[in-house]
Amino acid sequence: MRTMHVFLTRPSGRNDALLRRLSDQGARALELPALELLPLQVPPVLPVPADYDMLVFVSAYAARCYLECLNKAKLTWSDTTWAATVGPSSARALLSSGMVPPDRIVHPSMAAVSQDSENLLATLDEQGVVLHRVLIVRGASGREWLADTLRARGIMVEVLPLYERVPATWSTAQISTLGIALQGPQDCIFVVTSGEGVTALAAKFEEMELRQVWARCRFLTIHPRIATTIQSVLDLPPGSPPPRIDLCAPDDESIFEGIMTALRCG
Repeated sequence: MRTMHVFLTRPSGRNDALLRRLSDQGARALELPALELLPLQVPPVLPVPADYDMLVFVSAYAARCYLECLNKAKLTWSDTTWAATVGPSSARALLSSGMVPPDRIVHPSMAAVSQDSENLLATLDEQGVVLHRVLIVRGASGREWLADTLRARGIMVEVLPLYERVPATWSTAQISTLGIALQGPQDCIFVVTSGEGVTALAAKFEEMELRQVWARCRFLTIHPRIATTIQSVLDLPPGSPPPRIDLCAPDDESIFEGIMTALRCG
C-alpha cells in the first residue's frame, strides 16, 4: 500500500474512530479541522417539538445541541412530531439520545444517491408526511433550499440557529506535519465534508502561500456540490490537469473505504 498522508478536516472530536482505524492500517492520518463549532446563546424561550409538525436537524451536532437544550429545560419530545435529518448518520444522534421515539425519525436511506435536503424532501413526499409548521435547527448560516422550498408550498418554516462555524486554529505541530507532507502533495489526501470547510481551508492555504501546492493534492468528499466548491476555490489555470476528487457517502465506514481505496490505488 502506498504511503500517503491523510488529513481529516471535520471538526475536532468527530474523527477519533477514523483515526484509530486508519492508524491500525498503518496510514499516516492527522486531524486537521477546517472549522470549529461554537455554541450560540439559546433563546430565552426554546421552541418546543409540540409546536411543530417536524423538526429538521441539519447535522448530528445540531441534533445534540437541541436535545441538550431540551433536556436542560426539562422538556420532552412530542409523540406527534417528526424528527428529520438528511441521512442516517445524523439520525443516530437522535436515536442514541433516547429522547425521540424511533418511529418518529425520518431520513433518506443509505442507498439514496446523495444524502441532502433534496432527498430528504423526496423521502417525506414518498412517506406522505403532512406538514404545516416546521422548525429547522442548524448553524448561524446554512443552505436555504429546504426552507425556501417548504415555504413555497405554503408551509410555515422557522429557523433556530444554535451554533456557528468559525475557521479552526491549527497548532504548531499540525502546521509542521502539514508542511512536511506537502513537500509531496501527490501523496496527500484531504477529506472535506462541507462547502464552508473547503472555503476555510482555501483561505488558510492562501495565507500560507500554499494554494498551488494544495491544488495538487487528492480530495475525498461526500457530495457533488462540495466537489464543485473544491474545483472553484482551487481555480486552476487553463490547461492544468483537473483536481483529483473522489466521492463517497458521509458515514464513517464509507469515508474509511474511500480513503483505503485511494491508498491502495495511489
